[in-house]
Amino acid sequence: MHKLGAFIDFWNFQLNWNERVKNARFDWKGLTGAIMTEVKRLLTEFEGDATITYQGMRIYSSVNPESESDRKLRSWLIKTLGQMPGNFVSVSERRTRPKPIFCSECKNSTELCPVCSKPFKRAPEKDVDSAIITDMFCLYIENVYDIAVLGSADADMIPMVHYLQNRGIKIINLAWDKIGNELKSVCWASIVSTNLRRS
Repeated sequence: MHKLGAFIDFWNFQLNWNERVKNARFDWKGLTGAIMTEVKRLLTEFEGDATITYQGMRIYSSVNPESESDRKLRSWLIKTLGQMPGNFVSVSERRTRPKPIFCSECKNSTELCPVCSKPFKRAPEKDVDSAIITDMFCLYIENVYDIAVLGSADADMIPMVHYLQNRGIKIINLAWDKIGNELKSVCWASIVSTNLRRS
């Protein structure tokens, strides 16, 4: 019997869904069942044994507390997504910082927009990748799962995937077309995200 855990980068998944699937909201409530169906299909096809116990889904996000829309998102992540059975939600904060623009032609930087004179800013995502990697290692050590669905396209995950798979863990990438091919190539299998359930 296999033990299945899922680890999902919320922004990576949601933004790619929005870009690829027009006019259809993703059914986060149905994600667990959709993942289970796809994993059982893969196991039946390649191993013959599709018996699974579900160990929960961990969803990682970050929000900018200075943004009204992000504050609403944080509330939804914690009060709605985080209270669905089997879900564990981790939300980190990212802060707006000045982000000068560098011109490779003239070799100068500018901090202000030439049209509106407002400063260029960005709020970089923080801590999501490191939180996923830390949890996957800790839960591996605690023998919580032997199959992990990894919802990320980040090549920074590759060393972790190599390490875990060399120790018998099967990593299944929850994948999008045309991105994350390096990560897909080292995972045991991949699931095409747009095949998952829509609301």
